[in-house]
Amino acid sequence: MKKIKIILNSVLSLCIIVSALFVPHTVCSAKEAPSFEPLVYPESAVTDFSEEMLDRVSTGADYISNCGYDESGLYVSPYWNCKISGEDVPVYAVMSYDEDENRGVLQSVATIFVEDFADGIDITLISESQIDSAVILPSRLGVFADVKDNSVSFTATKTGAYTCLINDDSLSDAVTVFVKEYTDENAQINDYINQYGEDRVKVFPAGFYEAEYIYTSDCDVIYFCRGSYVSAKHVYDVRSDEDAVALSANKAFIDIYSREDFVIDGSGTLDFNRLDRKERRPLNISLSKNCSLSGLTFINPSDWTVTVYATSDSTINDFAIFGYRTNSDAINICGCENMKITDCFARNGDDCFSVKTTNADFDARNNTFENCIGWSNKCRCFGITGEVYAPIENITFTDCDVLYRNATWDNNKVASLTVTVETGGAPINNVLFEDIEIYRDDGRAFYCTVNNGIENCKISGIVFKNVTYTSAERSKIATRQSFESGAEEFNAFIYRVLRFFLPSLEENFSHLISGNNDVEVKLENVVANGKKMNRFNLNFNVETAGNENISF
Repeated sequence: MKKIKIILNSVLSLCIIVSALFVPHTVCSAKEAPSFEPLVYPESAVTDFSEEMLDRVSTGADYISNCGYDESGLYVSPYWNCKISGEDVPVYAVMSYDEDENRGVLQSVATIFVEDFADGIDITLISESQIDSAVILPSRLGVFADVKDNSVSFTATKTGAYTCLINDDSLSDAVTVFVKEYTDENAQINDYINQYGEDRVKVFPAGFYEAEYIYTSDCDVIYFCRGSYVSAKHVYDVRSDEDAVALSANKAFIDIYSREDFVIDGSGTLDFNRLDRKERRPLNISLSKNCSLSGLTFINPSDWTVTVYATSDSTINDFAIFGYRTNSDAINICGCENMKITDCFARNGDDCFSVKTTNADFDARNNTFENCIGWSNKCRCFGITGEVYAPIENITFTDCDVLYRNATWDNNKVASLTVTVETGGAPINNVLFEDIEIYRDDGRAFYCTVNNGIENCKISGIVFKNVTYTSAERSKIATRQSFESGAEEFNAFIYRVLRFFLPSLEENFSHLISGNNDVEVKLENVVANGKKMNRFNLNFNVETAGNENISF
């Protein structure tokens, strides 16, 4: 027996030696980054939720229903729990809006930072109610929902914003899981310190902060660590347009003015729930160059959220905007050149991603929006919107998605994709909407028009390419917003019929159309409600109202 034990020990020792020599193995460092890290907010940033809070929200532009409240705008989601690889992940919620119900709804949100996807990250969302159907959007993520009783499971294989709609696209139960790349924050901060100097790098570690402003004149970099949460302090009561005008000269909460190479980075959250409507804009950047802004989440902005004015050669990346208040536009690029906006998400109370020229002194050109998600329950998602006081040219919206737009308060004004001249009337040239999917629009999918009363406005080179949509209403392309009489509408109908059959004689009957605006649009591989659009089914899918040039 003793000899047998000696032989067994010898064999075991030999196996260990062979394993050490020939079998690959991993040596762990003292502190390894996790496979994923959930975003956890400080408890002091979270407000107790009650259903009565939903009744505060309405569609009006008044100052009472859009006022601030003396509390944070972040809640623990009462509707969803989340498990990822068996680990509980916190699900928070922010206030949004449903036009159909004209009241507030909660948008639930979870965020994780992933170091290595390996075979994918298994995510399970567990609802408080029965789930009959579910979809994961946008479809370009290539993810399908596995529904079992009151849970939805899916596997994330890359970074992105994974939005789950359940039970016939209920807006009351929407939840989005943000899957982001894990970064070594200390290493990033040290790199910025080495580049700019320690005294020029402002850092917000994880924690809860209150501030009237975040000043930028004393730094070149602002870095927000994961779990940092900054609540803007309420200072001025705003109850009327007169109150708002009196505050119009106030600086934004973060104001970047006449700077070059300024940086905002990290993963911070800014909360404007305490501010009254138009009390302060969240983030302005103006007359600047080569700036880089990334990683911010905005909750319940009180006015235009991100306003970029007369700035060039700068980037905005990985912004998320959640809100419901009227005029809380997500990102407005105004009179800028060579801007790039990427990987941003907006579910807000007005337009999502827009280009404007609010001043005749600054043109807008060579601006690109890429891989952005728009979800407007009050207005428009992507396009040229409103003010056009200086020329706009070479604007691109590509690889973007509209999740669900149910703003139908004026189908002669709002749509998912739009080129709409409301004031000004300067020329617009070369605007491309490419590789875009509109999952659902309860109004119009796209709309190009010039408001009544504007003359000599020339819109050319508008291209919708590889656009797929489902919408309840026909899209619209029009040289005027609407007809003022039945006779005008009848004359326009006769004009379009004659132009279709007798295009070479157009000059002989052009007098039937009043006004001298031009709108030129090209449709390339546009699929409307499951059918590819062509010249023969155009009138079934597109409404016109003047002298429009539509080609394929």
